[in-house]
Amino acid sequence: MNNMKENMKNNKNKLITTVLLIVFAIGFKLYSTNNFSVPQARPAQSLQRSISTTSDNSEILKDIAQNNTVRYIEVSDLKVIQLLNDDTSGNRHQKWIAQFANGQKILGVYNIDLAEKIPLKMGDVIGMGGELVFNRNGGGPLMHWIHADPHHSRRDGYVLLNGKKYGALIQ
Repeated sequence: MNNMKENMKNNKNKLITTVLLIVFAIGFKLYSTNNFSVPQARPAQSLQRSISTTSDNSEILKDIAQNNTVRYIEVSDLKVIQLLNDDTSGNRHQKWIAQFANGQKILGVYNIDLAEKIPLKMGDVIGMGGELVFNRNGGGPLMHWIHADPHHSRRDGYVLLNGKKYGALIQ
């Protein structure tokens, strides 16, 4: 009788362990294939070139249409059409949406832990130098690294507003 109880107890423990392992495996699979995982970069061409701020922005608009990531690019005459709340999770970022003359919108993402906050207002006309990438959640183009790089591994970015260049590292 004791052997039978012991066998039932062992079988019950094995069943519980098996169920927990299955639940863990399913949960891990769902977690790793869901939105929680870091999406793979788009299979777009990565370009490294600089476009003068005096250009008509036609090159960057082509890159946006083709979803090209550009390591460093300069754009001008963007109108700030929306100021977004600062992102305060992790490194703090000031964010805004700017618009090209043709109506194309672009998100500006600027690290305010590294550089002085920009006194942007709706309607301001700005220029930016930085990296063009695409929002991994499908939200469209964005420019980041629009401030100096403390590690000097890339060209320093900037935001130009009313003749003043923002993006220098905070001392």
